Amino acid sequence: NITFDKGEGTGEKAKATVAKGSEYTLPNGEGFTAPANQEFAGWEVDGVAKKVGDKITVNENTTVTAKYKPIMVDVIFDKGEGSGEKAKAT
Repeated sequence: NITFDKGEGTGEKAKATVAKGSEYTLPNGEGFTAPANQEFAGWEVDGVAKKVGDKITVNENTTVTAKYKPIMVDVIFDKGEGSGEKAKAT
């Protein structure tokens, strides 16, 4: 069995059942809602960060934990009536 833990988010994702020793492709985070101002970033399996689409070999019951990252936005500075330029900040 592969159990999906929501991590710091909310929601549920049905467990997956695979044959011992088989490969499993990690799915997207559908079913989970990220915490405020964050987005789904991937998974953690046995303390190792994994991406959607990565394959894991399942030899025992495994818990896959959702990980999240801050949503990044650009800040653009307007010079108004002044002059000069300022690089955008992320």
